[in-house]
Amino acid sequence: MKIDEFKTVRQFLKELTPVQFRYLELTMQMAGSMQDMIKRHKLTKERFCELFQIKPAKYNDYIKGNFNYSVHDMAMLNANHIKLETERIRKEEIIKVAGNENK
Repeated sequence: MKIDEFKTVRQFLKELTPVQFRYLELTMQMAGSMQDMIKRHKLTKERFCELFQIKPAKYNDYIKGNFNYSVHDMAMLNANHIKLETERIRKEEIIKVAGNENK
């Protein structure tokens, strides 16, 4: 990004109302969480679209924050996070810790 572009972004942020700023903040948190999920679980575009019930054509906008997220989308993010973490844990090898067997 060029310095002039940073100035444009700063000016944009400066002109936001507190409500608009909070909306932008929540939107970026959603997008960031989805991108983290994709990396952590090595999700393909197809798998992600299946989990979030979106059309592949909407994928890039959806994961980059160019989307009007709803409470349903937030709930899907939470539910899919739990689902994927559960799947990940089930795949991990269980490590047994040896205890003191002489007691």
